[in-house]
Amino acid sequence: MGAHPRGRDGSGEPAISSDAPISRGDPSYVTAPCPVCAAPDATMRTILLEVPYFGEVFESVFMCAACGFRHADTLLPRIGEPTEFSIRLTQERDMVIRAVKSSSATVAVPDLGLLWEPGPASIAEVTNVEGLLLRFEEAIGRARVLYPEPEARARADELSGRLKALIDGRASATLVIKDPYGNSALIGGPPRVARRVIPADEAAELLTGEYILDASDVGQPVRLRPVRDPADP
Repeated sequence: MGAHPRGRDGSGEPAISSDAPISRGDPSYVTAPCPVCAAPDATMRTILLEVPYFGEVFESVFMCAACGFRHADTLLPRIGEPTEFSIRLTQERDMVIRAVKSSSATVAVPDLGLLWEPGPASIAEVTNVEGLLLRFEEAIGRARVLYPEPEARARADELSGRLKALIDGRASATLVIKDPYGNSALIGGPPRVARRVIPADEAAELLTGEYILDASDVGQPVRLRPVRDPADP
């Protein structure tokens, strides 16, 4: 699960807190070939946890002692109705509103042109509004390194400045979380936080963070195909 942003009062304490996951059983272990080095005795550990705000969560960790490959993942076995949560951010105290983001969530700040879609490395996390905005700041920082051209850096500096103004309560913008599986939320209560059920045709356009191996074209390389519709086989 994701970490919390640091406290806004400079104390070093998390801005919000939640109870630790509770194990609901003993972990199970499976031996399988490593997908990186093909060693035959890599290990995958799975365990069922009870996590606040998410309920039951399957956590898996794949480890290979031969090459050091390690991959951790979480799976939420529950699928609810596609849901969108949104809030108009207008003041600094909005930053502490709790945010529950599943691995299938899309996060956006349309006023700034910012979009965060789920991918294979997407994780579930309990954080707050500030934590979500800081993820965008981290992405902008990486973009500065990848795209050193003056125009790109100027755009990155502009977005960073607008994000900082939003976090400090000196600007306003709308934050939106959409989840085709209904496992995400902004927890602030009406009327500040708006909730709506996403129509099926709109939900079908959302990425889920899940990918399937597509080898349907004989003779062509096997490729990863993103799953958009929750009903996609």
